[in-house]
Amino acid sequence: MVSLAGWVLSSSAAVVWSEDFEGAALNAASGNNQTLPGTVLQTANSASGIIVDATTDSAAAAAFPLASGKFIRLSTDANAFTALRSSLNPIPFGQVPPTATYALTFDMYLPDNLAVAVGDFQPRFALDGAGGNGPTDASSEQHAAGQYHVAYAGPISDFIATDVNEVRPFIGIDQAGALLADYLYIDNIHLEITEEAEPPPPLNTAYFANLKANRVESTPLVKWKQFGPGMSGYIDKFWINNGDPDAMYTQLDMGNGHVTLNRGEYWTSYKEIDGNGLPGGITGIEFSYQDPDFGLMMAKEGIYSTTNRGRSWFFLLDIEPANSQMHSVLAVDPNNDAVWYIGAGQHWMIKDTHFTQSGLFYSTDGNYSSGFILKSTDKGQSWTKVTSVFPADSDFSKIIVDPRNSDVVYASNQHGVYKSTNGGADWALVPGHGQLPHNQPRDMGFYFDGADEFLLYVLEVTHYTPNGSTIDTSGGVFRSADGGANWEDLAGNLGIDMGIVGPSSYGYREKYFWAVGKWLETTTDDVKTNHPVFPTNTFSQFTRIAVDPTNKDRVYLSHNYKHDYAFPPGNIWMTENGGTNWIAAAREGPYWMNGTDQAYWQSRGQPLGMNANFAHVDREHRENDNTQSGPRFVFCNPLGDVYTAFAQQVMCSTDHGATWNQVDDDETFPGSGHWVGRGDCNLPGETFCLQTGTPGTYLWGSGEHGLWRNTDDGNLVYPGAIAVEQLTGQSISDNSPLSISTIATDPRNPNHVYMIPFRQDMRGELLFSDDGGDSWTTLSTPIVFPGANDVLDSRSLLIDHQDANNLYFCIPFSEWERWSGNFVNNGRKFDGDTETFGQGIYKSTNGGISFDMATNGIPANRSVYRLAMDQADPQILYAALNETHNGDPGGLYQTTDGGGQWNPLPIPSGIRSVNHVVVHANGGIYIACGDYNGSTGGGYVSQDGGASWHLLFDMPYLRHFVPSMADPDIIAVTVERNTTVGQRNPGLYVTIDGGANWHKINNRHGQPDGIRKVEPDPYDPDVLWMGNHGTGFFRADISPLKTGEPIPFFWDWMEENGQKGRLADADADGFDGPAEFVAGTDPDDGGSYLRADLAEGNRIAFESVEGRLYTIEVAGDLRSGWSVLTNGVAGTGGPLEFVDAGMASNRFYRVQVELP
Repeated sequence: MVSLAGWVLSSSAAVVWSEDFEGAALNAASGNNQTLPGTVLQTANSASGIIVDATTDSAAAAAFPLASGKFIRLSTDANAFTALRSSLNPIPFGQVPPTATYALTFDMYLPDNLAVAVGDFQPRFALDGAGGNGPTDASSEQHAAGQYHVAYAGPISDFIATDVNEVRPFIGIDQAGALLADYLYIDNIHLEITEEAEPPPPLNTAYFANLKANRVESTPLVKWKQFGPGMSGYIDKFWINNGDPDAMYTQLDMGNGHVTLNRGEYWTSYKEIDGNGLPGGITGIEFSYQDPDFGLMMAKEGIYSTTNRGRSWFFLLDIEPANSQMHSVLAVDPNNDAVWYIGAGQHWMIKDTHFTQSGLFYSTDGNYSSGFILKSTDKGQSWTKVTSVFPADSDFSKIIVDPRNSDVVYASNQHGVYKSTNGGADWALVPGHGQLPHNQPRDMGFYFDGADEFLLYVLEVTHYTPNGSTIDTSGGVFRSADGGANWEDLAGNLGIDMGIVGPSSYGYREKYFWAVGKWLETTTDDVKTNHPVFPTNTFSQFTRIAVDPTNKDRVYLSHNYKHDYAFPPGNIWMTENGGTNWIAAAREGPYWMNGTDQAYWQSRGQPLGMNANFAHVDREHRENDNTQSGPRFVFCNPLGDVYTAFAQQVMCSTDHGATWNQVDDDETFPGSGHWVGRGDCNLPGETFCLQTGTPGTYLWGSGEHGLWRNTDDGNLVYPGAIAVEQLTGQSISDNSPLSISTIATDPRNPNHVYMIPFRQDMRGELLFSDDGGDSWTTLSTPIVFPGANDVLDSRSLLIDHQDANNLYFCIPFSEWERWSGNFVNNGRKFDGDTETFGQGIYKSTNGGISFDMATNGIPANRSVYRLAMDQADPQILYAALNETHNGDPGGLYQTTDGGGQWNPLPIPSGIRSVNHVVVHANGGIYIACGDYNGSTGGGYVSQDGGASWHLLFDMPYLRHFVPSMADPDIIAVTVERNTTVGQRNPGLYVTIDGGANWHKINNRHGQPDGIRKVEPDPYDPDVLWMGNHGTGFFRADISPLKTGEPIPFFWDWMEENGQKGRLADADADGFDGPAEFVAGTDPDDGGSYLRADLAEGNRIAFESVEGRLYTIEVAGDLRSGWSVLTNGVAGTGGPLEFVDAGMASNRFYRVQVELP
């Protein structure tokens, strides 16, 4: 017999008996042959036991540190066969041969020397009851006072020579017929049965040769389902299809882009799933007015085209192949979709493009073009450049083709409004450009009545001019009805009196001084000192203009006072009367809710109150006058609906600016705080924790939006939806952790949760929750952040599964950067870009109250990227070292003494970077290897403790290689871009047969080069979970790989059946949602939806459609619950009728409508 410590298990291990006494009540007791309440063991043959802890037996707890929390105190009488045994008789398990192995461990404390040793082991293995008591192993029993970690392990053939499928283990504590002289104590009982592994399958060399050389398509059987809060990030750009108002498109600052074909009910990524996540750097999308399926896109790589309304895009050409410069504006001739225009520049990179008194200013040069317009007459296949009249630095903001005459084209850049009368061949400033105050347009818009009236609108750059102790403001909005020859000033009362508003709001006045300082190219303090008097007529630096296509006098303006040099109040401004009167149309925060400066605003005809409704960020924007909301754009669709984005939400007004509602999320029921995102997510899905002790309910750590937990009521929104609730962040308080780097739970008490934020509030603190994540306290601050905006990633927070006082985490020296695929300095955004920031391995031995470095044996200036703990012995840990940004190689290290000393393990030849390590319960060690430029990498498994390695996945750069704890034949893989294979086929892969066959599974997530984490569900072998760089979190059901039958997705079914609105009645079946509640006592109450007629034989009737299942449920009242009257009846396309035999007054009915 050998000790379990250092012994490597193989293949699948089944835990058949385990008890740590944490589920038992303190002072719970058992006697002769009784089950101890709250446990899975009995005290046998006159033994007795009681549950104790440090509060009831402090001396034992102090002398028995191997125990944690509760443990059992035992005594015996004179019976010669006293023991602890399983309460289940027998314990069944899958049949295994006698060559399979067992491993029993437990911790024991003897206060005094014993005359007779205790702690022998009798497993009583059997096959369908045959086998009997069998021999006893006493090789590890003890009699001397002290504490012991007792271990028995070996082949089952030590006890029985046949196959076995049952066990009833005994731990002997008898004293040979004498009374036990003193108590003894036991904790942490654990018995595993392990069957010898089959050797790993041979490498599928043909598959990987093809994967390296050619594009491989993802299987259609597996589709990732996005979940998490909608948007939750900055949306850079937004477009509406010219020919279909239901079709809209986004480009997000985290790199993803989405399309909706049902006016925002649901969004999916339009990025290339089986390439490199392209198109990238998208700056323009436009669609034909005649054919809404045809459109063009400008992207970093060049021009793309679509013929399926933007669901997918194919590459056409790179117009600027020498430098791949990007462009600013894309426009199509409304009369001829063969004719297209491009304007050079980076005008709409709103974080980087600003105006000051010196002109256009770029805070970042994004490799954009300048100084020309391009024209195509063959649907984008080729382009002609026009440069002659435009200054070389011209940065275009808009191109508009007159719908009455395609030869007339308008273009705006920082040097003025230009006009062409010969289809873009020649250009000149519009005749009336001198009437504009600065001839410096920021944006343009137009109105066309469909016949003869065409109006051109210009939003001028706002200028701030010192005038003694105050500031004068000029600019505004102008309209021309004659092609730019004459201009009408629409500014009206756009200017506000900051002498009234400024003193009332600290945030608003500080933003005003800041914005003016940026314009004057000086400091905020300088403006306060030299121009302290607030102007009585000023307005913000507006950036966008939108004209309602249904009303030429209804105009909207947006100003991005977070990223541009602008200031509040008001998020969107508008006029209903052609500029005579302007109002703050979109409003938030106490300033508006409390009616601050009420008399002033009422004198202007300004509505008061907050009229913007948000999802999970609502509290933050009701309780604070937020000066960081940052409206990014404003657009009108052909119906007059208005779209914008602020507070990291897409907002829509369908009542001409009277109210604004977020359109990113649906709440499962009012006030629940449980949100189902609509897919247009820009959330950094940083990390997650599946070890919660509750199968299916997990913790999700994001960037900038805190910690989330999924709930079980998503089906209230639509079938199969996943809802989440925010545990920390915007909905909780202003000082709540927002950006979560790593999460862990105590394996012995999953309600004990730990996490470390990597930036923003509580950054660098070790946070602790004792209620599963509902509330949090700070245990310590192991990482001190010098600056409020510093960023530093921590990884692999681990809790010792035998002693929760021991915690570990690591800070990598070098971190993965999604944009480049390379490893970069983790300290690049920490303390002024330092390379000394405490990188390495941290360990606490006092439950996280303090930490020390535990890096003995790890070479200096190396990068510990991930940690893993052995599941049998927590003193054994593994450290995966990735290649550093300085080019130093990584490796794999092991400690057998809890981090006291680390020693290198052999790894496959040529590997310079080990990016991930996982230790399975079966003892297998799995590593993901490779780097961006190297040719050697892959996914390897070792079944002998790292002595040898078997290659299962042969690509040069893997970031994750993760086996399922529920079924080790399932392994999930992340492939990163690599230059030696032409950056082909990044993304997600899975095997369900131990690596013999692999499946590419990139459908629906849109960022194959942006996978932050992937992990199989620890309980359900058919489920994978994934965190994505810029689209939150995803779930995939891989069972179709076994059945061959895809699982229908609700929104696919809706599209296939011509249904657009989840809450609409497009199919005319009488239901406008997933469920209807109708009182059955009044036939008129339900109208045509549901008729319940007492007078006609207790008849219930309603219209149905084919392709849906209808279930009628009945209740006596709306509090006592529902029972099923008819279950899953298929729709016929006509009326369905049923009789309720128990029908009486005061009965209620509801109809559940489901997909088949």
